Amino acid sequence: MFSMSIAQAAATLAATIIGLEAGLYGSDIVNAVRVVVAVSLILTSIGTSRFAPQIAPPSEERRRAGEAVLFPTANTEDEDLAAVVRLAGRLTEPVGGVVQPIVVETSTEPGVIERARSELDRANTVLRRAGHDVESDLRIDRSIASGLNRASIQADSSLLLLAWPGPVDVRGYLLGSSYGEIIAATATPVMIAALHPDVEIARQRLALVARDGDFTPGHLPSLRLAADITNTLTHRDRPLVVGPARADAFDGADIELPDHAEFYGGHDDIAGWAARHTEPGDVVILPLRGFALRAAAVSIHESGRSVLAVAQNPMSRSALTGSAMTLPLGGSITPG
Repeated sequence: MFSMSIAQAAATLAATIIGLEAGLYGSDIVNAVRVVVAVSLILTSIGTSRFAPQIAPPSEERRRAGEAVLFPTANTEDEDLAAVVRLAGRLTEPVGGVVQPIVVETSTEPGVIERARSELDRANTVLRRAGHDVESDLRIDRSIASGLNRASIQADSSLLLLAWPGPVDVRGYLLGSSYGEIIAATATPVMIAALHPDVEIARQRLALVARDGDFTPGHLPSLRLAADITNTLTHRDRPLVVGPARADAFDGADIELPDHAEFYGGHDDIAGWAARHTEPGDVVILPLRGFALRAAAVSIHESGRSVLAVAQNPMSRSALTGSAMTLPLGGSITPG
C-alpha cells in the first residue's frame, strides 16, 4: 500500500506551479518538489513490482445455490409443481434467497400467448398456496433453452431448477435431449428434480453421490454444486450418507460436508450403491457427467428414491446467443 500511495506526491506538482505563479515562493521550492515527485514515481514502480506478487489472491467466492432459484412451471402438474416449489423454498430459506418462477414460450401467436397467461395464473395460484408472495414471469424467445439462459442472466439466477415428469418415451430419461440442450446453453448451475409425489424434502434422509472421477477438474464444479445443495437441505437430525468415494477423496477439494455425514465406499455402480445404502423415499443428490449417468439415475428413481441431479457446465458462457434448439409450436422442456 505504501508503494502505491507514495505516487500521490505527484499531485502536489500542480499546486506548486500555482503557488509559484502567485509569488508565494521561489523556483527553489518548485525544483525541490520536482525531485520529490521523480523519486516517488521511481519508488512506486520498484516497490509495486517487488511487493505485489507477495499479496495472496482473494479466495474464490462461490454463490450459494439458493440465492436465486429460477424454475419454469409449464407442463408440470399441480402436484408436481407444488413439490418443486417446496424444494425451491427449502433451498432459498436458509440463505434468504428468492424464487423466480417463469413461463417460456417460443411463439407470439395469440392462442399461444393466451395459454401462457393461463399458465401464469395457475403457477401463481400454486405459489400462493405454498406461501410465496411472488409473481411468475413470461418470456418469449426463439427456443426454450435460449429463453431460460437469457432469463437466468437477466435475473442473475444462482440455480436453474427443472422438474422431470418421468420417462414418457424412449427419450424420456432424466437427462433427455431437451435437458442436454439447456445445460449446454447456460453457465447457470442446473438441477433436475425427479421427485416422487409423497416426498418431503424437509424430512427425508439424504444421500450424496460422489465418485472418484467427480474430483477431476472438469467434473469438480458439479460435485461442489451437489455438496452445496446437500449442505443446504440437511441438518443434524437427518441422516446423510456419502459415497461411493471415500472420505479422504474430499481432502483438498474445497468441499465441506456436515460432521454427521457417514461415508460408505464401494465401486462406481451408482444404482447398486444407492440400493445398498439408501431406502425408498430417500433423496439422492448426484452430479451429472454429460449423459453418462442417465440409466443409473432413472434406475434410482424407479426404485422409489427421489433424485436431484445437478450439473455445472464450466465450458459454457453466459452469452445471449442461447442454444441451437428451436422447439416447434407447443414445444416444452419436458422430454417427449
